[in-house]
Amino acid sequence: KVDLALDRLARHHGVTRKAMLEKLIIEADDSIQKDMDDEAFEAFSENGLLMDLTQLQGNIPSGLYKEAENRFTDGTEILEDNAVEITLSEATDYKAETAVYPMGIRLNGLPRISDQLNGTLYLGIIKNSPRTGEAFSYLAFLNEN
Repeated sequence: KVDLALDRLARHHGVTRKAMLEKLIIEADDSIQKDMDDEAFEAFSENGLLMDLTQLQGNIPSGLYKEAENRFTDGTEILEDNAVEITLSEATDYKAETAVYPMGIRLNGLPRISDQLNGTLYLGIIKNSPRTGEAFSYLAFLNEN
């Protein structure tokens, strides 16, 4: 499943599998996606790379969590699909099992984010990040005047 997700993500971004893996490793090391646009948010969501933000309730100061919760954006994770069968012409109708949950935080409209943006900018946390609190600290920083 991870190999299929990696292949799908690499195709989506038009890069080799190795380049995509290197990008993910670098970003996983940073643990925070700071500049995801709609396309990146969708790709990371579909491939199950972003954390369910509701899991952080109770681990983040309640005021900071509440502030962020108003900006939560749902993403759709593809848990299983028949994309390979479609590609191999073994199936004609696309079918997917998905899960929808809050994976991103809209950053547009925050004091430190330009209002000249085209589209929406998101903050997301990589699922296996050991530094989840830092994302909320970053959000607090972006919200300062």
